[in-house]
Amino acid sequence: MGLDIDYKDGLVDRLETSIQFLIDGLTFTVGDFVIGKSDNGRIFVNGCSHLLYLENIDRTSIKEELFEIKTEFIQLMKKSQKFSEFVKDVGIDYYLLLDYGQGGIQICGEVDSDYKVFID
Repeated sequence: MGLDIDYKDGLVDRLETSIQFLIDGLTFTVGDFVIGKSDNGRIFVNGCSHLLYLENIDRTSIKEELFEIKTEFIQLMKKSQKFSEFVKDVGIDYYLLLDYGQGGIQICGEVDSDYKVFID
C-alpha cells in the first residue's frame, strides 16, 4: 500500500463520495481500499496483501499488513470530517485479503476490535 495521502489527488473526495454508495448498500473503491457496509450495519475496509500465494503467509506478517491497512485508512479518514462523522457511531472492521485475480480470500481481520485469522 504505502499511499501518501497528502499527494494522492482526489482520495479524500472519493472517500466522501463513498458515503452515498454506503448508504445505498454498495461497495466503493478509494485508492487501494474497497469500502462497504456489512449486514450488521458496520463499515468494512478491505485491503489486499502484497503476498501472491497462501503458502507464503505467516501469522506475524499478516497481522502487520492488517495494521498497516488500518493505519493508512485512519490517516485518510482524518482528512475528511464528513466521512469521520458518517462512521463515528457505526464502527469499522478491517480485512486483509489475498487477491487471486477474480476475487479475494479473507486472510485476517479486525472485527469489532477483535483480531481474527480466517485461514489455517
